Amino acid sequence: MKAQAMVRTVIACFVIWMAGSSGALAQTNVHYEHGSDCQPGFGTVGQVGYGEPGIGNLSTTSEARVFCPVDRSEFRNNVWPATTVVYGSLNYVDNSNAVPFWCYMWATENDGSATWSSKKYTCSPSGGQGCYDSTTEFVGSYRIDWSNPFGEGRYFNEPTIGYSCNIPRVAGGFGASWVESYYTFTQPSP
Repeated sequence: MKAQAMVRTVIACFVIWMAGSSGALAQTNVHYEHGSDCQPGFGTVGQVGYGEPGIGNLSTTSEARVFCPVDRSEFRNNVWPATTVVYGSLNYVDNSNAVPFWCYMWATENDGSATWSSKKYTCSPSGGQGCYDSTTEFVGSYRIDWSNPFGEGRYFNEPTIGYSCNIPRVAGGFGASWVESYYTFTQPSP
């Protein structure tokens, strides 16, 4: 319930912001995904677990790389329109005080070319929604946000979009760290 209320609040704020900043509200698609939609990277299949929290790293010896795809729902009139990513957010639980938890966004076009956002680390909410510096001592849950992660007005042809995270190993006696959910706002080309 609390998470759903938070998502509705963020979406409402974003819609109001978009209407105010552009004068007219462009068609915005919202993609909300659970952490269980993420897939383990090469060599980490046996150390991740899935559950109500999402996808977590259960290993006490190594980090787990995960890839979290965004649902492609802009298919209209039998074509994939050029699409821009205007906002991305990933909710996490960071229970490791020994290894940094970081994520970035990625986009791959239909020709195979790829683009990456800046890497952000988990950190205290007072530090913002993700920090550019590593913070191994932070333990807690919050989110990492990207506004125009690939540059404002950057459109992709038939894109595959997602998140990549390095989930820390279990350390400090706090249990596993998790990617809980992620949501992305996209807009098709005008």
